Amino acid sequence: MDSNFLLQKFRVFRNMLTRRPILAIFDVTKLCNQRCPMCNIWKIESHDMTLPEIEQKAQDLRKFGVGYVFLQGGDPLVRKDIISIIDIFTQNAIRPTVITNGILLTPKTAEEIARRKCNLAISIDSLIPERYAVLRGVDTLERVKQNINAISHLYHKHKGNWSITTTVTKMTELSDVINIMNFAYERGFMFAVRPYI
Repeated sequence: MDSNFLLQKFRVFRNMLTRRPILAIFDVTKLCNQRCPMCNIWKIESHDMTLPEIEQKAQDLRKFGVGYVFLQGGDPLVRKDIISIIDIFTQNAIRPTVITNGILLTPKTAEEIARRKCNLAISIDSLIPERYAVLRGVDTLERVKQNINAISHLYHKHKGNWSITTTVTKMTELSDVINIMNFAYERGFMFAVRPYI
């Protein structure tokens, strides 16, 4: 282990002891290929940072003692340089989690994420096509399921946490949550539930 990595782990531990943040949420873009009615991010103009600007922010977060970052948006996979962004954070000893809707998740991108031992969270809110289309503003459930099926074999190749997540809204039924949980587990993914606030 190199000394920079150990120093970063010390900073994270210090932050835990002093009740300072160890996790940052980092919107890499506001661009999104879904139109979720519960979210207004896709309505906002996106002024994406360049890679050098992201590098500077990652260095600042490292010095502060942040050890984990959620890379989200919009959808982070809209950015063609998402793998370079992951590399920036991992080179700064900050463990990233890519949070995506899964529409653009190809086996090639998933393989690159797996090689970097990066965490991955794919959001699905219903396995009922009509309900999914209402919740996500687009009818892409079958494509997302196909993308997940195409990468599920990679789960055993990586050391990161890969999960399927669902957001609970007033439209959510318990059967949705159970069906998504089973879908995730059958493909070797973890499962997580997030409340929408």
